[in-house]
Amino acid sequence: MEDALQEALGTKVLQPTGHMGGGCISHGQSYDTDHGRVFVKCNSQLEARRMFEGEMASLEAILKTETIKVPKPIKVIDLPECSTVFVMEHLEMRAVNRHSAQLGTQLADLHLYNQRLGEKLKKEGSTVGKGQGQTEVQFVDQFGFHTVTCCGYLPQVNDWHSDWVSFFTRQRIQPQMDMIEKKSGDREARELWAQLQLKIPSLFCDMEIFPALLHGDLWGGNVAEDDSGPIIFDPASFYGHSELAVLLLCNLPVPLMQCKLQPAVLSRNTKQSPSQNHRKNEVYWFPEKQLVCIDEIAPLFKRKDTQRNQRKFFHLKHRDKKQKDRFYQGPSKLDI
Repeated sequence: MEDALQEALGTKVLQPTGHMGGGCISHGQSYDTDHGRVFVKCNSQLEARRMFEGEMASLEAILKTETIKVPKPIKVIDLPECSTVFVMEHLEMRAVNRHSAQLGTQLADLHLYNQRLGEKLKKEGSTVGKGQGQTEVQFVDQFGFHTVTCCGYLPQVNDWHSDWVSFFTRQRIQPQMDMIEKKSGDREARELWAQLQLKIPSLFCDMEIFPALLHGDLWGGNVAEDDSGPIIFDPASFYGHSELAVLLLCNLPVPLMQCKLQPAVLSRNTKQSPSQNHRKNEVYWFPEKQLVCIDEIAPLFKRKDTQRNQRKFFHLKHRDKKQKDRFYQGPSKLDI
């Protein structure tokens, strides 16, 4: 594999550094090359190229905003023996500690970037770019993304929609409900979902939602820091509702590191990018967050209680009252 990788990268030097990693479903390591140190993620599954191409497109989109640090993507390569690799910049990363507040600020800057760009375009009445020969930064007025991304191996189709509710229900929740019905035949979930769809628009009444570029898979395992500040990685980006960005960080059971991370990130993020639905220092809990949490995450794990958790969502029962009370205030019940 290394000979083929060396040829694909056009480097005479390809020396393993001993740095290992890669996450839950891919493995990886770093190499010294003629062009500097790189990190190479490798996966042999059939879905690997689609997954890595979505991650590369996501990193490119975030990188262009210059709001928060991400590894610079280099290349997706198909190697012999059915392996696909994703080559990116090597970064010396450690768990977030002293830069957690800065992480919140920079996430808010990322979420506000597209809105601010639109306001600048409107004010100037001209195209915003970076000069001749460089990639132009485009304002996006719809919800979606230009390519498929993946949450684990699960594909997320990001067809463009003019409003958030349509994108949220059709491109995020409906595919998960179709998967549930196909795998388990859960008729109760299907019937409840049919009723709930009619209620979702009411959750967003009188809200002006700007498409925000999101990481798309933000949780404690996909954030880090170095000496210069926070880093985010392994994204599955799309343009969506900015409140969705802290979904996984807020709602999933988390290790100790993430529990320490949450308050600082949330406090700084909401001060920088206050929602129309809460005061500056409050983060409200909305039923749609639980909906995504259960529907998008449960299929990643082969658990016996998946069906029970799906029904649990539809009745909107809290998984952990202490966890809810610690981070959220506000509306928490939807009568179907």
